[in-house]
Amino acid sequence: MGVSENPPWTAWPDGAPVPGEESEPSGVEIDLLTGFAQTLDADVVWVAGSETDLMAQLDEGELDVVVAGLESTTAWSSHAAITTSYAATRDDAGAEIRHVMATRAGENDFLVALETYLLDQEVAP
Repeated sequence: MGVSENPPWTAWPDGAPVPGEESEPSGVEIDLLTGFAQTLDADVVWVAGSETDLMAQLDEGELDVVVAGLESTTAWSSHAAITTSYAATRDDAGAEIRHVMATRAGENDFLVALETYLLDQEVAP
């Protein structure tokens, strides 16, 4: 799972993982993906990086999901499969922001399973 820091959705202790040290991210999306992985009886390996680096790894099949507090208007929709919105917040002007995650294009069964899980959750940032 690729993680680009964007609190409260995703965060690393002290802002970024230290190379060679194990650390676990936290945040709304981290909790969601941890729960989803449990439904699949899957182990999670967290990979930190910029959105650009993580999306390249997603495209290469090195990651299954990228989380970064992505919004439904993300420019990455032409590079990845974007989940349906699972949460909504408001910006400072009161406009609605719909939140999504990115998965590898072509992995439709995985995308549907993740979306089904997300839509069953009550998400509060």
